[in-house]
Amino acid sequence: MKIPICFLDIILILLVCMILLYNPITKKEETPTPPPLAEFILTVHWDVELNADIDTWALRVDNPESITGFTRRENDVFILHNDNTSSQYGQIDGEVLDEARETLTIERVKEGEYIFAVHGYRVPPDGPPIEVTIEFQKSKPYAHIFKKRVTVNHDEEVPIASFYIDDNGAVKNLQLNENLIERFIHQ
Repeated sequence: MKIPICFLDIILILLVCMILLYNPITKKEETPTPPPLAEFILTVHWDVELNADIDTWALRVDNPESITGFTRRENDVFILHNDNTSSQYGQIDGEVLDEARETLTIERVKEGEYIFAVHGYRVPPDGPPIEVTIEFQKSKPYAHIFKKRVTVNHDEEVPIASFYIDDNGAVKNLQLNENLIERFIHQ
């Protein structure tokens, strides 16, 4: 039985195409691109043994729909990366964490006024207030903007900071006095 020449030509063409597609010399090495760093990082932490749930909230004032917290974790320029809800917070390398933590980031610079607050979502009503530490940092280039300690009672909203970010990413008009900052969670 004789194989037609055109059939052999087709097989040869397919073989050459497969070799060209698989050739490691022409194949580019793909390197994954790292995810972009957030522009700003807000960290809220408290003693994990208190078994409290403190919620972190953010708002960009010129966009009233930008309220970001546990009910809406990604919004406008904000991302709430973790919502700590109890003492069962977690472990790293088998070691139980000593503090509960929530992290909220501003992913890109958008000019405007910003407000941060925390809320005592689950703080025992008849117990002492929970001491919470808040740190705010810029990541590109790194700058420590503020560190603040506040106490939070049951179902209390505590304003943390109000500030303005200009179009270059600089923080201006930083206010840390909670009496000067408007509450926005329970209006």
